[in-house]
Amino acid sequence: MPSSKLNGLTRHPYDPEATILRRESTVAPEDAAIIAETPEKMIEVMAEDDVMPAIDTIPSDEKPASLQNYGDFIKFGWYIAFFMLMYESLMLPQVGMMTFMVYGAYSPQVTACGNQSFEGMTQRDVCAGLDEIMNKTGCVPTVVTQFESVGHEMGLYCAGTQQVKRSVSIQMVGVFLGAPFFGQASDWFGRRRVIQVCCIIVCVLGFFAAKAPTLGMFTVIQLINMFFVGGMNT
Repeated sequence: MPSSKLNGLTRHPYDPEATILRRESTVAPEDAAIIAETPEKMIEVMAEDDVMPAIDTIPSDEKPASLQNYGDFIKFGWYIAFFMLMYESLMLPQVGMMTFMVYGAYSPQVTACGNQSFEGMTQRDVCAGLDEIMNKTGCVPTVVTQFESVGHEMGLYCAGTQQVKRSVSIQMVGVFLGAPFFGQASDWFGRRRVIQVCCIIVCVLGFFAAKAPTLGMFTVIQLINMFFVGGMNT
């Protein structure tokens, strides 16, 4: 409906007998002419309710609800449980592979060799004379550890622990190479698709790494595996 003008005032769209000011204040027709001729009268005719109070003076419980940030759009429901389950399933292989390199490289402790006990000796002193004792007596070292590490499972202790630590360093190279590569691949093909591929490959290679018979094969499999773990970190 086209609006008509009356002395510079816009006619009210629902009440033809009244006019509306720019501040949305509805006045009677007889007052509109006075206001148009003498703008000073506007202050006198406007009621206190026509003036919008400052926003900081309005009680918080009376303020209109409005969307202030992205958090206002979130409505929690049962889908959150499904989301958390999927997220944990995604994070478990990733964090597990990264954490394993810390605990998997734990060095086992040699406590005895046959009837020869090394109680009270440091591991450095034990390893310094262990080869000589083994050559003389043919004893088998007794190794203890707090948990099953790579060195313990593969019989790598003393000098062999350096091989395990070198293996961990090589595995970390895979993470450093995989992160930038799959970061760029995510821009090309989409992050969801890249994460799906990386997650599947990490789970498959993790199974084969657990069955690796030698440290060399374990290192090669884990190097490739950590390459895809780096992709999951992007």
